[in-house]
Amino acid sequence: MMRAFAARLRTAAWLGWQIESNWTDPFLFVIYGLMRPLASAFIIVGMYWAVAGHATRPELFAAFFVANAFHVYVTNLVVGMGWLIVEERED
Repeated sequence: MMRAFAARLRTAAWLGWQIESNWTDPFLFVIYGLMRPLASAFIIVGMYWAVAGHATRPELFAAFFVANAFHVYVTNLVVGMGWLIVEERED
């Protein structure tokens, strides 16, 4: 039973890799996969630093950062569901 689960998990991971990476070079895909969220985080930090001098409560940075991170997550989820509908219609 455990061996069958491991085989299914390995096949699902391989298929997900092929779909998400679009058959690109694995090294390049890993770099992109790491740099994209880091770049988003640095953009949020940069926006905060740009207005930090004018902020009335600078301790709210953690709440600002978490709220923006969840906003990106929710946006990706909604857009992903939209693409799911488009892909389903194509098939």
